[in-house]
Amino acid sequence: MFGIANIWMTIIVPKMNMFVSQSDYDTLNPMFKRHLLLAVLTYLLGVLVLFLGVTVFKSYIPFVDRLVSVSSLALISLAWLVQVVINALALYIRAHKEEPLVTVSFVSGVYIGMVTWLIALHLPVEYFFAGFLSAYIWGLPWVFLIFKRYMK
Repeated sequence: MFGIANIWMTIIVPKMNMFVSQSDYDTLNPMFKRHLLLAVLTYLLGVLVLFLGVTVFKSYIPFVDRLVSVSSLALISLAWLVQVVINALALYIRAHKEEPLVTVSFVSGVYIGMVTWLIALHLPVEYFFAGFLSAYIWGLPWVFLIFKRYMK
């Protein structure tokens, strides 16, 4: 679902690069916002279909019992929703031919690894994805502050 939703952002990368190089933010920003909205809506539709399949058609779909619990699935679905937004902001920033998100990525990776390890040792399996989600919850404002420097 994440990959499918991100298609909306991926297809405009060449145009974003072109508009940034021409400093045409009047064209870039509405296009960016529209495609970000499409990406988020596509992801939400995919998650809705997934949860309907898991809950409503549970007895008809044989592999549903192999999935994680609904609460774990909700945690990871929310985390990937935030990642859809972060990915879009990162693509906008990268159109400026800079990469200021290295520190955010490094800190997030270390944090997710440590928190996931601690959760695995001390908490029930339902909380396994909480570290992943919490990294995106504190990471999104950090990325957004960096993004605001590039948004004109």
